[in-house]
Amino acid sequence: MFSSTRKQRSPRIGSLLLFLLLLLLVIFAAPRVTSVQPSPDAEFIPISAELTLTFSRPMDKIAVESRLTIEPAQTGTFTWQGNSITFSPDEPWPEGQDVNLFLKAGARSAIFLPILRSRQWTFSIGYPRIIYLWPADTRADIYARTIDGGQTTRLTESDYGVLDFSVIEDQAKLIYTRLRADRGTDLWLLNILTGEEDLLFACPSGWRCQEPRLSPNSEEVAFEQQVLSEGPGSKMVLGPAYVRRIFVEDNSQAFPIIPDDPISSSPIWSPLGLLTFYDAVQRQILVVEPLTDTEPIIYGSFPSELGVMGSWSFDGKFFVYPEMIILDEKYAKNEATGDEFPLFFSHIYRQTLDSSFVEDLSGDVNDLFEDSSPKYSPDGRWIAFTRKFLLRDQWTPGRQLWVMRSDGSQARQITTDPKFGHQSLEWNRGGSAIVFVRSDQTDLGAEPQIWIYDFELDSLSLLSTGGYSPQWIQ
Repeated sequence: MFSSTRKQRSPRIGSLLLFLLLLLLVIFAAPRVTSVQPSPDAEFIPISAELTLTFSRPMDKIAVESRLTIEPAQTGTFTWQGNSITFSPDEPWPEGQDVNLFLKAGARSAIFLPILRSRQWTFSIGYPRIIYLWPADTRADIYARTIDGGQTTRLTESDYGVLDFSVIEDQAKLIYTRLRADRGTDLWLLNILTGEEDLLFACPSGWRCQEPRLSPNSEEVAFEQQVLSEGPGSKMVLGPAYVRRIFVEDNSQAFPIIPDDPISSSPIWSPLGLLTFYDAVQRQILVVEPLTDTEPIIYGSFPSELGVMGSWSFDGKFFVYPEMIILDEKYAKNEATGDEFPLFFSHIYRQTLDSSFVEDLSGDVNDLFEDSSPKYSPDGRWIAFTRKFLLRDQWTPGRQLWVMRSDGSQARQITTDPKFGHQSLEWNRGGSAIVFVRSDQTDLGAEPQIWIYDFELDSLSLLSTGGYSPQWIQ
């Protein structure tokens, strides 16, 4: 009898073991979330931040998206890359608030295995910060400071200093130029939220790479590559510069922009993905679509004696830049007043992409201004710029901060500090504030200062002394 009972139990035990084995296999084979970006414990998450979940296995996209919810409710776009899903919000996240991301159980993999339990992540959205270089009188690193000046964070710790950087705001990253012991540079990619760094491009020996700019589709980086050689007294001498580009996914080689590879500088991208730079040989600003296997398509060329870059409107239709005007000798003196005019001055021009229309936004030839540094507001309605009057009774050592409508009307002066020059103008995302650098033109040894102008409050506030090259991260 006992033997018969053992025989009956054996199949049951075997079935139970098989069931447990299958259950363990399902549990181990079930998909799971392996990483979350930004990290839920990260501070100062930008209001423009994307949310990314990475899974251990290929997923059923519809099943995942239908089980993802966000509070507060936000419209946006889901995109997939491999096993990762990214949510890009249409509108900024609320400043200073928490955002909750929920993934319900049942989201399944491509082979129909489900996620077994619901998950939730909470992200703390920060307030806007200014990222800048500091100090100005020695090896600089990159810092971030809240706009109220209440908290400062050091983002880089380089051995030989940082030369420049550009913010990739939507990804909460930046590309920066790190100096090396041989006085050359490398381009690095920094995740602002996690602090992770990756070498993006090692500039060859004998060259200095600088001014990196990421394309709108995030696939290419354009930058200057400048000849670096040893001069008298073993001092390093900078020679001609050439604009180059690399691909982010395959960054082993840098490519010229156009076949004849002229001396060139100051690359920027238009919102339409066109590369704009200064051709020093032809003395013109070129707008091209760089191609890999064929010659680039040239969309426009703007004559430029100054060789100073400007700014694109948000839709990529207009480009504004300063240009020098050379006067005839008959304009050199006003016989009625006795004022002596300079033989040249600069105005701000607005140019269409196809070069068929150009307009002087500063006024006419009788308006003797030294206008520079034009910067479109994000909505394209305003242009910030700097101005110095050149007539004797109005002349000042420094350029002042001004704004005008995009058609040149309603120009008004913001700063009134005659001995201070104002430069490095950057609008915030909402177009309600400008950060800029102020420097004493009567004491060139004085430390520069970073200031913020708030349009809504019509107020100026000091952010940092000794800092320079400010940019927003929001």
